[in-house]
Amino acid sequence: ATPLFLSLPKFWSTIIVEEESSKHYKINQRPFLDTRTCIKIFAKESGSTLILADTMLRIETINEFEDGKIDELTTPNWRHVNQNQSILVDMKKYNAESKEFKIISNELHNLIEETRSLGRNLFIYTGRRGLSPHIVCKDCGTVVTCNTCSTPVTLHSGAFTKAGQPLRFFLCHTCGEKRSADESCSKCSSWNLLPLGIGTESIQEEIKNNHPKTKIFQLDSDTATTKTKINSIIEEFFATPGSVLIGTELALHGLDRPVEHVAIGSIDALFSIPDFRITEKIFHTLLKLKSIATHTFIIQTRRAELPLFTLAIQGNLAEFYREEIEQRKNFNYPPFAHLVKITYTGTPENVKKEMKVLEEHMSPLEISIFPAFIETKKGKFVMHGLIRLVDHTWPDPKIVEKLRTLPPSFSVNVDPENLL
Repeated sequence: ATPLFLSLPKFWSTIIVEEESSKHYKINQRPFLDTRTCIKIFAKESGSTLILADTMLRIETINEFEDGKIDELTTPNWRHVNQNQSILVDMKKYNAESKEFKIISNELHNLIEETRSLGRNLFIYTGRRGLSPHIVCKDCGTVVTCNTCSTPVTLHSGAFTKAGQPLRFFLCHTCGEKRSADESCSKCSSWNLLPLGIGTESIQEEIKNNHPKTKIFQLDSDTATTKTKINSIIEEFFATPGSVLIGTELALHGLDRPVEHVAIGSIDALFSIPDFRITEKIFHTLLKLKSIATHTFIIQTRRAELPLFTLAIQGNLAEFYREEIEQRKNFNYPPFAHLVKITYTGTPENVKKEMKVLEEHMSPLEISIFPAFIETKKGKFVMHGLIRLVDHTWPDPKIVEKLRTLPPSFSVNVDPENLL
Protein backbone atom coordinates (compact mmCIF):
# COMPACT_ATOMS: atom_id res chain seq x y z
CA ALA A 1 0.00 0.00 0.00
CA THR A 2 0.97 3.66 -0.30
CA PRO A 3 1.72 5.80 2.81
CA LEU A 4 -1.86 7.10 2.74
CA PHE A 5 -3.08 3.81 4.21
CA LEU A 6 -1.20 4.42 7.46
CA SER A 7 -4.18 6.62 8.34
CA LEU A 8 -6.31 3.49 8.82
CA PRO A 9 -7.27 3.05 12.51
CA LYS A 10 -5.16 -0.06 13.01
CA PHE A 11 -1.99 -1.08 14.85
CA TRP A 12 0.69 -2.47 12.56
CA SER A 13 3.27 -4.75 14.14
CA THR A 14 5.66 -4.30 11.21
CA ILE A 15 6.02 -1.58 8.55
CA ILE A 16 8.36 -2.05 5.58
CA VAL A 17 9.43 0.96 3.52
CA GLU A 18 10.37 -0.59 0.17
CA GLU A 19 12.57 1.33 -2.31
CA GLU A 20 13.41 3.68 0.54
CA SER A 21 15.51 5.95 -1.70
CA SER A 22 12.62 6.74 -4.08
CA LYS A 23 11.96 10.45 -4.61
CA HIS A 24 8.22 9.70 -4.64
CA TYR A 25 8.06 9.55 -0.85
CA LYS A 26 8.57 13.32 -0.82
CA ILE A 27 5.34 15.18 -1.66
CA ASN A 28 6.18 17.89 -4.22
CA GLN A 29 3.43 20.30 -3.20
CA ARG A 30 2.34 21.86 0.06
CA PRO A 31 2.86 20.85 2.79
CA PHE A 32 5.95 19.15 1.18
CA LEU A 33 5.78 16.24 3.59
CA ASP A 34 8.40 13.51 3.46
CA THR A 35 6.24 10.48 4.14
CA ARG A 36 9.33 8.50 5.23
CA THR A 37 9.65 10.91 8.15
CA CYS A 38 5.93 10.53 8.91
CA ILE A 39 6.29 6.74 8.85
CA LYS A 40 9.27 6.87 11.24
CA ILE A 41 7.29 8.98 13.72
CA PHE A 42 4.23 6.75 13.34
CA ALA A 43 6.27 3.59 13.94
CA LYS A 44 7.94 5.06 17.03
CA GLU A 45 4.67 6.23 18.56
CA SER A 46 2.84 2.97 17.83
CA GLY A 47 5.70 0.68 18.80
CA SER A 48 5.84 -0.88 15.33
CA THR A 49 8.96 -2.47 13.88
CA LEU A 50 10.16 -0.35 10.94
CA ILE A 51 12.22 -1.93 8.15
CA LEU A 52 13.93 0.21 5.50
CA ALA A 53 14.84 -1.64 2.30
CA ASP A 54 16.38 -0.87 -1.09
CA THR A 55 19.08 -1.91 -3.54
CA MET A 56 21.00 1.00 -2.03
CA LEU A 57 19.61 2.96 0.89
CA ARG A 58 19.86 6.74 0.97
CA ILE A 59 23.15 8.24 2.10
CA GLU A 60 21.33 9.71 5.13
CA THR A 61 20.00 6.29 6.12
CA ILE A 62 23.37 4.56 5.74
CA ASN A 63 24.87 7.30 7.90
CA GLU A 64 22.27 6.61 10.62
CA PHE A 65 23.29 2.96 10.56
CA GLU A 66 26.99 3.89 10.74
CA ASP A 67 26.24 6.10 13.76
CA GLY A 68 24.38 3.27 15.50
CA LYS A 69 20.99 5.02 15.38
CA ILE A 70 19.34 2.12 13.52
CA ASP A 71 20.07 -1.60 13.63
CA GLU A 72 20.58 -4.17 10.90
CA LEU A 73 17.90 -6.73 10.13
CA THR A 74 20.35 -8.71 8.02
CA THR A 75 24.05 -8.05 7.44
CA PRO A 76 24.26 -5.09 5.03
CA ASN A 77 25.48 -6.03 1.58
CA TRP A 78 28.28 -3.56 0.83
CA ARG A 79 29.15 -5.17 -2.49
CA HIS A 80 26.63 -6.16 -5.15
CA VAL A 81 28.06 -9.09 -7.06
CA ASN A 82 26.42 -10.91 -9.97
CA GLN A 83 27.77 -13.15 -12.68
CA ASN A 84 27.11 -10.99 -15.74
CA GLN A 85 29.88 -9.61 -17.93
CA SER A 86 30.23 -5.89 -17.17
CA ILE A 87 31.92 -3.60 -19.70
CA LEU A 88 32.79 0.10 -19.39
CA VAL A 89 33.09 1.77 -22.81
CA ASP A 90 34.85 5.13 -23.13
CA MET A 91 32.99 6.84 -25.98
CA LYS A 92 35.61 9.61 -26.24
CA LYS A 93 37.99 7.18 -27.95
CA TYR A 94 35.57 6.92 -30.90
CA ASN A 95 35.58 10.70 -31.30
CA ALA A 96 39.38 10.72 -31.24
CA GLU A 97 39.60 7.99 -33.89
CA SER A 98 36.94 9.10 -36.37
CA LYS A 99 36.35 12.80 -35.51
CA GLU A 100 32.68 11.88 -35.62
CA PHE A 101 30.12 11.90 -32.81
CA LYS A 102 29.24 8.25 -32.15
CA ILE A 103 25.99 7.29 -30.47
CA ILE A 104 26.54 3.52 -30.33
CA SER A 105 29.88 1.80 -29.69
CA ASN A 106 31.18 -1.25 -31.54
CA GLU A 107 30.62 -3.23 -28.35
CA LEU A 108 26.93 -2.31 -28.28
CA HIS A 109 26.52 -2.87 -32.05
CA ASN A 110 27.90 -6.40 -31.57
CA LEU A 111 25.56 -6.99 -28.63
CA ILE A 112 22.55 -5.91 -30.70
CA GLU A 113 23.48 -8.43 -33.40
CA GLU A 114 24.04 -11.15 -30.81
CA THR A 115 20.68 -10.37 -29.22
CA ARG A 116 18.87 -10.85 -32.53
CA SER A 117 20.78 -13.92 -33.69
CA LEU A 118 20.42 -15.79 -30.37
CA GLY A 119 16.80 -14.74 -29.75
CA ARG A 120 17.54 -12.89 -26.52
CA ASN A 121 16.38 -9.47 -25.27
CA LEU A 122 18.28 -6.22 -24.80
CA PHE A 123 17.26 -3.18 -22.77
CA ILE A 124 19.04 0.10 -23.58
CA TYR A 125 18.65 2.83 -20.98
CA THR A 126 19.06 6.53 -21.70
CA GLY A 127 18.59 9.44 -19.34
CA ARG A 128 16.58 11.58 -21.76
CA ARG A 129 13.80 11.16 -24.32
CA GLY A 130 13.78 12.74 -27.76
CA LEU A 131 16.62 13.12 -30.27
CA SER A 132 18.85 15.59 -28.41
CA PRO A 133 18.27 16.90 -24.85
CA HIS A 134 20.00 20.26 -25.48
CA ILE A 135 20.31 22.63 -28.43
CA VAL A 136 22.95 25.39 -28.46
CA CYS A 137 24.09 27.99 -30.94
CA LYS A 138 27.51 26.96 -32.19
CA ASP A 139 28.42 30.60 -32.89
CA CYS A 140 27.49 32.36 -29.63
CA GLY A 141 26.78 29.48 -27.22
CA THR A 142 23.17 30.49 -26.46
CA VAL A 143 20.97 27.61 -25.30
CA VAL A 144 17.63 27.25 -27.10
CA THR A 145 14.91 27.55 -24.47
CA CYS A 146 11.13 27.42 -24.15
CA ASN A 147 9.33 30.69 -24.98
CA THR A 148 6.90 30.11 -22.10
CA CYS A 149 8.98 28.88 -19.14
CA SER A 150 12.65 29.28 -20.25
CA THR A 151 13.45 25.57 -19.83
CA PRO A 152 16.00 24.20 -22.34
CA VAL A 153 14.02 22.50 -25.11
CA THR A 154 14.55 18.99 -26.51
CA LEU A 155 14.71 18.11 -30.20
CA HIS A 156 12.12 15.53 -31.35
CA SER A 157 11.08 14.03 -34.68
CA GLY A 158 7.46 13.64 -35.71
CA ALA A 159 5.56 13.04 -38.93
CA PHE A 160 7.31 12.74 -42.29
CA THR A 161 7.31 15.17 -45.20
CA LYS A 162 6.23 14.12 -48.72
CA ALA A 163 9.91 13.64 -49.52
CA GLY A 164 10.19 11.12 -46.69
CA GLN A 165 12.19 13.39 -44.36
CA PRO A 166 11.20 13.49 -40.66
CA LEU A 167 9.72 16.76 -39.43
CA ARG A 168 11.70 17.90 -36.42
CA PHE A 169 10.39 20.11 -33.64
CA PHE A 170 11.40 21.56 -30.28
CA LEU A 171 9.45 20.36 -27.24
CA CYS A 172 9.56 21.70 -23.69
CA HIS A 173 9.35 18.80 -21.24
CA THR A 174 8.26 21.16 -18.45
CA CYS A 175 5.25 23.00 -19.86
CA GLY A 176 4.68 21.12 -23.12
CA GLU A 177 5.28 24.02 -25.53
CA LYS A 178 5.94 22.70 -29.04
CA ARG A 179 7.33 24.60 -32.02
CA SER A 180 9.12 23.99 -35.31
CA ALA A 181 12.87 23.36 -35.13
CA ASP A 182 13.28 25.48 -38.27
CA GLU A 183 14.55 28.63 -36.53
CA SER A 184 17.69 30.68 -35.96
CA CYS A 185 19.43 31.71 -32.75
CA SER A 186 17.37 34.21 -30.72
CA LYS A 187 20.53 36.12 -29.76
CA CYS A 188 22.77 36.29 -32.85
CA SER A 189 20.34 35.05 -35.57
CA SER A 190 22.74 32.29 -36.59
CA TRP A 191 21.29 29.17 -38.21
CA ASN A 192 24.16 27.10 -36.82
CA LEU A 193 22.18 25.37 -34.04
CA LEU A 194 23.92 22.30 -32.66
CA PRO A 195 22.01 19.36 -31.07
CA LEU A 196 23.82 17.95 -28.02
CA GLY A 197 23.27 14.78 -26.05
CA ILE A 198 21.55 11.48 -26.75
CA GLY A 199 17.89 10.60 -26.32
CA THR A 200 15.66 7.59 -26.93
CA GLU A 201 14.80 8.68 -30.48
CA SER A 202 18.42 9.20 -31.57
CA ILE A 203 19.36 5.71 -30.33
CA GLN A 204 16.36 4.24 -32.13
CA GLU A 205 17.33 5.96 -35.40
CA GLU A 206 20.89 4.64 -35.11
CA ILE A 207 19.73 1.06 -34.56
CA LYS A 208 17.22 1.24 -37.43
CA ASN A 209 19.96 2.42 -39.80
CA ASN A 210 22.50 -0.23 -38.78
CA HIS A 211 20.28 -3.16 -37.72
CA PRO A 212 17.18 -2.99 -39.93
CA LYS A 213 16.08 -6.55 -39.04
CA THR A 214 15.99 -5.85 -35.29
CA LYS A 215 12.59 -5.29 -33.69
CA ILE A 216 12.69 -2.10 -31.57
CA PHE A 217 10.40 -0.95 -28.77
CA GLN A 218 10.53 2.56 -27.27
CA LEU A 219 9.26 3.28 -23.77
CA ASP A 220 9.23 6.82 -22.41
CA SER A 221 6.59 9.42 -21.57
CA ASP A 222 6.16 10.12 -25.32
CA THR A 223 5.09 6.55 -26.09
CA ALA A 224 3.35 5.53 -22.85
CA THR A 225 1.21 7.76 -20.65
CA THR A 226 -0.59 5.08 -18.61
CA LYS A 227 0.45 2.09 -16.52
CA THR A 228 -1.53 -0.15 -18.86
CA LYS A 229 0.43 1.08 -21.89
CA ILE A 230 3.75 0.67 -20.04
CA ASN A 231 2.90 -2.93 -19.14
CA SER A 232 1.70 -3.63 -22.68
CA ILE A 233 5.01 -2.48 -24.24
CA ILE A 234 7.07 -4.46 -21.72
CA GLU A 235 5.04 -7.64 -22.21
CA GLU A 236 5.36 -7.37 -26.00
CA PHE A 237 9.12 -6.81 -25.64
CA PHE A 238 9.59 -9.98 -23.58
CA ALA A 239 7.33 -11.92 -25.94
CA THR A 240 9.54 -10.95 -28.91
CA PRO A 241 12.88 -12.82 -28.85
CA GLY A 242 15.75 -10.86 -30.41
CA SER A 243 14.13 -7.49 -29.70
CA VAL A 244 15.54 -4.27 -28.22
CA LEU A 245 13.73 -2.01 -25.75
CA ILE A 246 14.96 1.61 -25.55
CA GLY A 247 13.70 3.48 -22.54
CA THR A 248 14.14 6.09 -19.85
CA GLU A 249 13.63 5.76 -16.08
CA LEU A 250 9.96 5.13 -16.84
CA ALA A 251 10.89 1.82 -18.47
CA LEU A 252 13.27 0.91 -15.66
CA HIS A 253 10.44 1.19 -13.13
CA GLY A 254 8.25 -1.03 -15.31
CA LEU A 255 10.76 -3.87 -15.82
CA ASP A 256 9.67 -6.49 -13.33
CA ARG A 257 12.00 -9.34 -14.34
CA PRO A 258 15.62 -9.93 -15.43
CA VAL A 259 16.83 -9.21 -18.97
CA GLU A 260 19.68 -11.08 -20.68
CA HIS A 261 21.44 -7.92 -21.86
CA VAL A 262 21.34 -4.38 -20.44
CA ALA A 263 23.19 -1.37 -21.80
CA ILE A 264 23.37 2.30 -20.90
CA GLY A 265 23.18 4.25 -24.14
CA SER A 266 23.74 7.57 -22.40
CA ILE A 267 23.55 8.82 -18.83
CA ASP A 268 26.08 11.67 -18.99
CA ALA A 269 23.44 14.41 -19.38
CA LEU A 270 22.29 13.78 -15.81
CA PHE A 271 25.63 15.04 -14.46
CA SER A 272 24.71 18.54 -15.66
CA ILE A 273 21.80 18.72 -13.21
CA PRO A 274 22.89 20.99 -10.31
CA ASP A 275 21.50 18.74 -7.59
CA PHE A 276 23.52 17.62 -4.56
CA ARG A 277 21.89 14.18 -4.75
CA ILE A 278 22.51 13.61 -8.47
CA THR A 279 25.64 11.44 -8.04
CA GLU A 280 23.78 9.21 -5.58
CA LYS A 281 20.82 8.93 -7.96
CA ILE A 282 23.06 8.02 -10.91
CA PHE A 283 24.91 5.39 -8.86
CA HIS A 284 21.61 3.89 -7.70
CA THR A 285 20.40 3.71 -11.32
CA LEU A 286 23.63 2.00 -12.40
CA LEU A 287 23.30 -0.61 -9.65
CA LYS A 288 19.67 -1.32 -10.49
CA LEU A 289 20.44 -1.75 -14.20
CA LYS A 290 23.40 -4.01 -13.43
CA SER A 291 21.27 -6.14 -11.10
CA ILE A 292 18.65 -7.01 -13.76
CA ALA A 293 21.20 -8.05 -16.42
CA THR A 294 21.75 -11.83 -16.44
CA HIS A 295 24.39 -12.03 -19.21
CA THR A 296 25.88 -8.68 -20.24
CA PHE A 297 25.96 -5.15 -18.81
CA ILE A 298 27.48 -2.31 -20.87
CA ILE A 299 27.99 1.31 -19.78
CA GLN A 300 28.64 3.84 -22.56
CA THR A 301 29.98 7.15 -21.26
CA ARG A 302 32.20 10.06 -22.21
CA ARG A 303 33.19 10.41 -18.55
CA ALA A 304 34.75 6.99 -18.04
CA GLU A 305 37.46 8.50 -15.81
CA LEU A 306 34.93 9.10 -13.02
CA PRO A 307 35.36 6.56 -10.16
CA LEU A 308 31.56 6.30 -9.98
CA PHE A 309 31.39 4.02 -13.03
CA THR A 310 34.14 1.65 -11.89
CA LEU A 311 32.55 1.40 -8.43
CA ALA A 312 29.16 0.63 -10.00
CA ILE A 313 30.63 -2.16 -12.18
CA GLN A 314 32.36 -3.57 -9.08
CA GLY A 315 29.14 -3.14 -7.07
CA ASN A 316 31.24 -1.39 -4.42
CA LEU A 317 28.69 0.41 -2.23
CA ALA A 318 31.08 0.90 0.68
CA GLU A 319 33.65 2.92 -1.27
CA PHE A 320 30.95 4.99 -2.98
CA TYR A 321 29.40 5.79 0.39
CA ARG A 322 32.77 6.85 1.85
CA GLU A 323 33.40 9.24 -1.04
CA GLU A 324 29.87 10.64 -1.09
CA ILE A 325 29.59 11.17 2.67
CA GLU A 326 32.89 13.07 2.64
CA GLN A 327 31.55 15.40 -0.06
CA ARG A 328 28.34 15.96 1.91
CA LYS A 329 30.34 16.79 5.03
CA ASN A 330 32.60 19.27 3.21
CA PHE A 331 29.64 21.24 1.82
CA ASN A 332 27.22 20.90 4.79
CA TYR A 333 24.63 18.85 2.94
CA PRO A 334 22.37 16.24 4.59
CA PRO A 335 22.91 14.36 6.85
CA PHE A 336 25.25 17.06 8.28
CA ALA A 337 22.66 19.82 8.02
CA HIS A 338 18.93 20.31 7.66
CA LEU A 339 18.02 22.37 4.61
CA VAL A 340 15.08 24.75 4.38
CA LYS A 341 14.18 25.94 0.86
CA ILE A 342 11.88 28.95 0.69
CA THR A 343 10.46 29.78 -2.74
CA TYR A 344 8.76 32.89 -4.08
CA THR A 345 7.18 33.36 -7.53
CA GLY A 346 6.20 36.64 -9.20
CA THR A 347 7.46 39.44 -11.39
CA PRO A 348 11.26 39.95 -11.27
CA GLU A 349 10.89 43.25 -9.38
CA ASN A 350 8.41 41.81 -6.88
CA VAL A 351 10.50 38.68 -6.27
CA LYS A 352 13.67 40.68 -5.53
CA LYS A 353 11.73 42.92 -3.14
CA GLU A 354 10.14 40.03 -1.27
CA MET A 355 13.45 38.15 -0.99
CA LYS A 356 14.92 41.16 0.83
CA VAL A 357 11.94 41.04 3.18
CA LEU A 358 12.63 37.32 3.69
CA GLU A 359 16.28 37.96 4.60
CA GLU A 360 15.22 40.51 7.23
CA HIS A 361 12.48 38.24 8.58
CA MET A 362 14.78 35.22 9.03
CA SER A 363 17.67 37.25 10.51
CA PRO A 364 20.07 36.43 12.18
CA LEU A 365 19.98 33.16 10.20
CA GLU A 366 22.09 33.29 7.05
CA ILE A 367 20.05 32.72 3.90
CA SER A 368 21.38 32.18 0.37
CA ILE A 369 19.24 33.69 -2.41
CA PHE A 370 19.42 32.23 -5.93
CA PRO A 371 17.18 31.81 -9.01
CA ALA A 372 15.49 28.45 -9.60
CA PHE A 373 17.05 26.04 -12.11
CA ILE A 374 14.04 26.79 -14.30
CA GLU A 375 13.92 30.53 -13.69
CA THR A 376 10.55 31.21 -15.30
CA LYS A 377 7.33 29.26 -14.88
CA LYS A 378 4.14 30.29 -16.64
CA GLY A 379 5.67 33.69 -17.36
CA LYS A 380 6.63 34.33 -13.73
CA PHE A 381 10.09 34.51 -12.18
CA VAL A 382 11.03 31.92 -9.51
CA MET A 383 13.62 32.44 -6.77
CA HIS A 384 14.75 30.32 -3.82
CA GLY A 385 16.17 31.15 -0.43
CA LEU A 386 18.21 28.40 1.24
CA ILE A 387 18.90 28.07 4.95
CA ARG A 388 21.44 25.52 6.21
CA LEU A 389 20.78 24.47 9.80
CA VAL A 390 24.11 22.95 10.82
CA ASP A 391 24.26 23.59 14.56
CA HIS A 392 20.53 23.51 15.25
CA THR A 393 18.45 20.62 16.53
CA TRP A 394 15.47 20.25 14.24
CA PRO A 395 12.75 21.21 14.70
CA ASP A 396 13.97 24.39 16.46
CA PRO A 397 10.85 26.09 17.98
CA LYS A 398 12.11 29.65 17.27
CA ILE A 399 12.94 28.90 13.62
CA VAL A 400 9.66 27.01 13.15
CA GLU A 401 7.74 30.01 14.48
CA LYS A 402 9.50 32.34 12.03
CA LEU A 403 8.69 30.03 9.14
CA ARG A 404 5.05 29.73 10.25
CA THR A 405 4.61 33.52 10.25
CA LEU A 406 5.76 33.92 6.64
CA PRO A 407 2.98 35.01 4.25
CA PRO A 408 1.41 32.14 2.26
CA SER A 409 2.99 33.57 -0.91
CA PHE A 410 6.22 31.96 0.31
CA SER A 411 6.40 28.17 0.02
CA VAL A 412 8.54 26.45 2.67
CA ASN A 413 10.13 23.05 1.97
CA VAL A 414 12.07 21.46 4.82
CA ASP A 415 14.70 18.88 3.75
CA PRO A 416 13.82 19.21 0.05
CA GLU A 417 14.54 16.39 -2.36
CA ASN A 418 16.61 18.83 -4.45
CA LEU A 419 17.57 22.51 -4.62
CA LEU A 420 16.45 23.06 -8.22
